[in-house]
Amino acid sequence: NMVLVSGLVANGHSVCMMPHHPPELLDTWSGIGHVYGNGFSYSRTVKHTLLPSDCAGPFDIYVSVADCDHPYSTPQTNLMSKTTKHYAVNGNDIAKSTLPVPAGVQKLWVR
Repeated sequence: NMVLVSGLVANGHSVCMMPHHPPELLDTWSGIGHVYGNGFSYSRTVKHTLLPSDCAGPFDIYVSVADCDHPYSTPQTNLMSKTTKHYAVNGNDIAKSTLPVPAGVQKLWVR
């Protein structure tokens, strides 16, 4: 999910991702390897200031995420109404790879 968001942001989009992940994970932070290990691949990809904080700022894409063996979070209709682009990412393992897709999703990525 963060790799998708990183790519969208790097290509000029502003993204609201739910559940919200700390945008600082995308920023340059010298201590990231000590916290997550050297295989942590999406740090230092884009500046976190390009992401709206807690989806408060303007955005053009709303992304629903299911991961860590959890379902998609309840759609935030107040946030979804701010854009017409609704995407979803199911990053779960195979046991939860067939979750129902949230209503209104136009593009879906499944791990």
